[in-house]
Amino acid sequence: MLHSQAALTSQDSVEIFFSAHGVPVSYVEEAGDPYKEEMEQCISLIMQELQRRRISNHHTLAYQSRVGPVQWLQPYTDVTIRYAQDLQHFHNVETRLYCTQAFLR
Repeated sequence: MLHSQAALTSQDSVEIFFSAHGVPVSYVEEAGDPYKEEMEQCISLIMQELQRRRISNHHTLAYQSRVGPVQWLQPYTDVTIRYAQDLQHFHNVETRLYCTQAFLR
């Protein structure tokens, strides 16, 4: 459901949901791929800039696009969205702003 800014009770009721492309955990833990750390740093920089602009909404980072029998980076986007919908009223979230993140390289 889409909301206009005027329809929201409060700007604070919007959760910022970042969904990044996932990679197998083995890439990060065994091969030393810095992707997970880079994603977390990127989201941190975005949130720091928003806070500088007096926007301090709750945010979540999750990972999408897992394939095959190996363990992928978590939390998973699809699972996190379902869980967040269950808790939506508990956290006073009216809507979510979904932001997809691409590979940084």
